[in-house]
Formats: sequence, C-alpha cells, structure tokens
Amino acid sequence: MAAFRDLRLSWRLVIVVGVMLAVAWTAMVVWVAREQERIAEVLSNDFASTVNQMTMAQLLFMKVSKTMEQRALYYDQVEESLGVQHLRVVRGAAVTEEMGESDDPGAEAMDALEQRAVESRHQVSEVVERDGVPILKTVFPAIASRSYLGKDCMECHDAKEGDVLGAVSMEIRLDRAAAEVRRSTITVVIAAAVLTLLLIGVVAFYARRSVSDPMGVMTSGLADIAEGEGDLTRRLPVRSADEIGRSAAAFNSMMDKLQPLIARVRDASMQVAAQADTLSRQADLVEGASCRQAQATDSVATAVGQMVGSVAGVARGCADVRALSEHSRTVTDQGNASLGTLAGRLHEVEEAVGRITDRVGEFVSRTGSISTMTQQVKEIANQTNLLALNAAIEAARAGEAGRGFAVVADEVRKLAEKSGSSAAEIDAITGRLAADSTEVQGAIDAGLAVLQSCHESMEQVSGVLDQARRAASEAAEGIGSISEATVEQNRTGEFINDKLASISGIAADSRKALSGMAAATRQMTDLAALLQDDMQKFRV
Repeated sequence: MAAFRDLRLSWRLVIVVGVMLAVAWTAMVVWVAREQERIAEVLSNDFASTVNQMTMAQLLFMKVSKTMEQRALYYDQVEESLGVQHLRVVRGAAVTEEMGESDDPGAEAMDALEQRAVESRHQVSEVVERDGVPILKTVFPAIASRSYLGKDCMECHDAKEGDVLGAVSMEIRLDRAAAEVRRSTITVVIAAAVLTLLLIGVVAFYARRSVSDPMGVMTSGLADIAEGEGDLTRRLPVRSADEIGRSAAAFNSMMDKLQPLIARVRDASMQVAAQADTLSRQADLVEGASCRQAQATDSVATAVGQMVGSVAGVARGCADVRALSEHSRTVTDQGNASLGTLAGRLHEVEEAVGRITDRVGEFVSRTGSISTMTQQVKEIANQTNLLALNAAIEAARAGEAGRGFAVVADEVRKLAEKSGSSAAEIDAITGRLAADSTEVQGAIDAGLAVLQSCHESMEQVSGVLDQARRAASEAAEGIGSISEATVEQNRTGEFINDKLASISGIAADSRKALSGMAAATRQMTDLAALLQDDMQKFRV
C-alpha cells in the first residue's frame, strides 16, 4: 500500500481506472455468458415442445391412417434429422388398459423423470452430462382433451377428459449451443480487453497531460522557493484555470500576503528582544523586594501566632470556669427542686398528722361514750343483782313451789355479776385508752412543732440556695462575657494569622511567579534573538 502511494498521481489514476474497467468487464462477460446459456436452454425447451407437438400430431395421423406400426421409423427419422438424441413415447395407464403394452423396440417402464412428469401433469426438464456432452432431458405428459391439436382425444381413446394418456420423452444435445456460447464469450472477452487497453491509454495520456505535468511544474517551483533560503519574492507560474492552476494562484496570493507579514514580524521581533531585556531587569528588582516583604511578613506572623496561643489559653480557662459555674447553678437548681419536693412531702405529713389528731380526738370522745355506757351497764348489773336477790328470797319463802324460780333467779344473778365484771374491765380499758390518747396527742403536737421548725429551716436553706444560684449566674454571665471577648480576640488573631499566611503564600507565589517570569523573560530574550536570526533569512 505504501508503494502504491509513492507512485506518481497519473500512474495511480491509470491503475485505479484499469482495475475498475477489469472488474466491470468481468462482471459483464459473466452475465452475458449466463444469459446466453439461459437463452440456449429456453430455445432448446421450445425446440423440444415443437418436437413434442410434431410427434403427437404424427401419432394422431398414424392412428387415423392405421399406420401405427410405422411409428418406430418416425422415431428414427426424428433422431437422425432434428438433433434429438433419443425419442420415445410411453403409454399411460388408460391407454395401456385400452391398447395393451407398447410393442415399441426398447420400451420399458417409466424412469423417475417420466414418472414425475406424469404425476405432476406438467413438463419436466433437467440437464445432465453424458460422456462430457451436456444433454437436455425433457418429458411432456399427454393429457386427454376435447380439443388437442384440433381433435377430440375421447373419440380415439376410451378415457376421460384430464386423464394422462402417456408421455413423450426426448433427449436433446446441447454441445453445439454450449460451443456457440463459449465462442461468443471469447469474442466478448477479446473485445473488452482491447477496449480496456484503449481506454487505459487514453486515461494515461490525459492524466499525464492534465495532472502530472502541471503538478511537476508546481512542485519544481515550490522546491525553488524552499531551496532559495526563504525567498518570498518567487511566484509559481499559472498556466491553466483548473484545480492545479487555482492552487498555484492561491499559493501566489498567500505569498503576497505572507511577504509583508514576515516583514512586520521581523521588525516586531527586534522590538520584542529589546522589551524582553528591559522586562528581565525589572523582574529581578521586583523579585528582591518580594523576598524582603516575605521575611517581614513571616516575623509578624510569628508574633501573631504567639498572641493567638495566649488568648486561646485564656479562653480555655474561662471556658472551664464557666462550665463550673454552670454546674454549680445546675446543682443549686436541683437543690431547690429537692427542697420543693421535701416541702410538699412535709405538707402532706402535716395534713396526715392533722387527720390523725382529728381521728384521735374522735377516738377519745367515743372512749368517753364507752365509759358512760359501761357505767350504765354496771348500774343495770347491780340492779339486776338486787332483783335476783329479792327473787331468791321470795323463792325461799315460797318453799318447794318457788325452787325453779330460785334457780332462774340465781342464774340471773350470776349473769348480772358477769356483766358487772365485764363492764368494769371495759371501763379500765377505756381509761387506759384515754391516757394513751392523751400521750399520742402530746406526741402529735410535738411532731407538728418539729414540722413547723423544718418548714422554717427549709425556707432559710431555699433563700441561701437562691442567693448561691444568683451569684453563680452572675459569675457565669461575667465569665461568658470574658470568654466571648477572648473568643472574638482569638478569632481576630486567627483571622490576622490566616491573612498573614495568605500574604506569605501570595508572597511565595509571587516569588515563584517572579522567578518564573524572570526565567521566561530570559527565555523570551533568547527566543527573540533566535526569531530575529530566522527572520533575517527571509528576503522580502
């Protein structure tokens, strides 16, 4: 592929055109050969159809003229005169049933192609090769019809319309047609080759005349300009108005614009060299001043960093004290809350003690009632005892008749004595309960006094805690103000430190930029010198 690209343009054009013509002529020759073969096969089929109709007409004539025994002679004449290699007529089932088996010489059963034609009821053909000779073998089925070649088949045959009466089989040699196709193909190939050579010659002549020679002239002119050490006064000859001529004219127009441009560039390169030298000296001065500024900035940044560290320590101490004040206030609030809870509980105890006092008073009152009732029971028991004694005396007086009453009176007396003793015991118990109630009331009164004292103490403690909370809050607020001031001072110091760091970074970047600019200006000075040397090579 590289070798093809290195060829001259005219030769490449000739090769491409030759290849295209060769491909086109080859495709055309192949198509013509195939088409001629198809036409030969169509003509052979038409010829076979004609032979089939002639054979059927001849057989019809022989049947009418009662000369069917001469049909073998007809077959031989056809094979000798019409180019038919083999011809035979096979009988169908209907004709065999009517006339019996064929007595033609060489008659045998239908082969596969004949059987297929009879079954399909259409012409069947195939091309076979026998001893190197192409042969068209075709079979025409004979179908019973009311009008076949102008005759009614049912008049001669005992068959129905549409029955297969038989088939005409023949073989036709295609070697002459194939030879004609080959001769025609060779003729077309020779004509195509001659025409291709003529076309290639014309294309080669035109390509050399219109492309290679003008391109050679333009290439020679460009080489002269290149070898002339930048001679921009040279121009290419314009001999035509085609693409090559327009290319040469465009090149000349470009040179007309390039010549003054190179002149201006040469003058500008001299000015750039002078300005680059001045810029290099100024960059060196600015770089020295930037170094001194960076050193001063570093010193200020160190001092500000120390101040920020001290302020940060104060801020941390204030934060610790503020945290302790907040904790103290929290603990005081918790103590006040606990005192409030305790006061509530004491109030509940006072209410409970009051209710106990009320219940004890009621109990003492009811104990007095019990004493009164026991006194009444004692009096009733004494009276009952007196009544029992009187009853016993009266029963004794009655003698035997009052004995039962005396027993009852005795039992009543005993019951009265028991009631009296029980009342005495109850009276003693109520007396002790009254004494105990008095002691309980005294204890309750003492407890109420203690609770009142606790209330007073809790109020004093709550006052102290409130004072402590206010003091802690005031301390926390003062420390918060100090902390905020230190935080703001620390933030300001950090801001100053950041700005100083930014200034230091900018100064460092400036130094680097100035160093780079100094190097760039020196390089630009060198490049300007080189550009000036190169511009001196052009002749404008």
